[in-house]
Amino acid sequence: MGASGAALDSNGLLIVIAILAILAITLLVLFSIIKKKRVEQISAVNAEFDEKTVLFSDYSANFFGRQSNGMKQIRGNGILLVTAQEVYFSLLMPGREITIPVKEIIAVKSETSFLGKSKFRPLLIVQFNGSDGNLDAAAWLIQDLSACISEIQKLIAVK
Repeated sequence: MGASGAALDSNGLLIVIAILAILAITLLVLFSIIKKKRVEQISAVNAEFDEKTVLFSDYSANFFGRQSNGMKQIRGNGILLVTAQEVYFSLLMPGREITIPVKEIIAVKSETSFLGKSKFRPLLIVQFNGSDGNLDAAAWLIQDLSACISEIQKLIAVK
């Protein structure tokens, strides 16, 4: 290998290092943006709900989708709350909310998959009457599944 081969190798190495540096910086900026958005989301939800009215909360719930929206939904993380009036979920990205009034909840159960997606762990599945009057369902992977199901079942029993 001559001098030109060595120069080519060092140029290639510099390019790889530059690409890795750009990727690292991009990831740091992305994580910083997500962290800031998460703090804003928590503040907004805490301002909207009085902690005394929250019967159950999971600030790291993983949304598996809504049945009426079909199978091609992307999962997302956010905040799941249960109050005496509703099951509320705030999706981090994109920032949207799902509200299921307790009076519309038909059943709550646990299964390991929803809309063809699974983490091979039990999911919270809430079945309810949608705003269009049709049966709908939504699912989340949450930390304390049995506590959440218990709270929702108590609410269903008194509605």
